Amino acid sequence: MKKLQIAIIVGLGLLALYQWSAARSLRAELADRGRVLRECRQTIPTRSELSGAAQWLHEYYQSQEGLQRPQGLSIDNRPDFEGVAAWILDVYMWARAEGASEEEARQRIVQAIQGSEEWKAKHPSGAPK
Repeated sequence: MKKLQIAIIVGLGLLALYQWSAARSLRAELADRGRVLRECRQTIPTRSELSGAAQWLHEYYQSQEGLQRPQGLSIDNRPDFEGVAAWILDVYMWARAEGASEEEARQRIVQAIQGSEEWKAKHPSGAPK
C-alpha cells in the first residue's frame, strides 16, 4: 500500500512539475507576443497619416509625373477603391509596418505605380514628363 501511495505522490509531483514548466513556457510566449503587439502598434499609421497619404496619392494621380488623371482617385465620378486598396493598403501600410518612414512608403508607391501598365502607357519614354 505504501509503495502505491509513494508512486502516486511521485506521479503527481511529476505532473505538477510538467504543468509548472508548461505554464512558464506559456507566460514567456505571452510576454513575447505582447512585446510584438506593442511594436506593431508603434508602426501602425494613424487615421490622420492615412488620410494624408490618400490625399497625396490623389494629387500624384493628377500630376504629370503620376497617372495624369484629371479626377485623381476617381473614375466615372466614383472613388477608385482599387487604387486606394492597392497603393495605400497593400504598399503604404506594409512599408510603414516594416519600419519605413512616411516618405519612404510614398516612394514605394511611386515605384510601384511606375511599374504599372497605365503609367507606362502615359510615359512611353519611361521618364516622367
